[in-house]
Amino acid sequence: MKQAVFPTLETDVYALHEQIEQIMGGRSANHYIWAAEPIGNRMCAITVRSDRLPKVLEGHGTEVPMEFQEGEEKRFSLVAQCAIRRGENNTRVPIDLDDDERRLQWLYRRAALNGFEVSSVEIASVERIRLDKMGARHVADRTRFEGLLKVTNPAKFAAAIRNGIGHGKAFGLGLIDIL
Repeated sequence: MKQAVFPTLETDVYALHEQIEQIMGGRSANHYIWAAEPIGNRMCAITVRSDRLPKVLEGHGTEVPMEFQEGEEKRFSLVAQCAIRRGENNTRVPIDLDDDERRLQWLYRRAALNGFEVSSVEIASVERIRLDKMGARHVADRTRFEGLLKVTNPAKFAAAIRNGIGHGKAFGLGLIDIL
């Protein structure tokens, strides 16, 4: 598993999604996960993680550790879409911007499903992002968690590193970074 980090002037989430799809050759050609981190007001740092990076990114690629031990502690950063299911149709809706307790509950549930437990965490930022896709407007939650985790199931945790956590992965959400 490798990842590459590179800057871009693009900051629109849907445009970034399209740019990454083009660079990676689409999801059907190559499994990948990506995230965008704002750099000031005018740029983003893009992280792309995949089993196979395209030639244009090979020079930027670094190895991502994929072997973990039960009980191992790691610092982490996760930018995720926190959502809950509500209503008769079990529709996914964003958590209120000021509801930190629900966000933390979301993280603890996801951690248990993905082979780790959260030892300590802070919510570094919460925002709504707008996705303008061919005239349709969508809103997604973007929450940054930072903290310390403990690996409880190495195989599940490695899968989370490879596949991401939660929803919104096509739009740069769900990539868990081990620091």
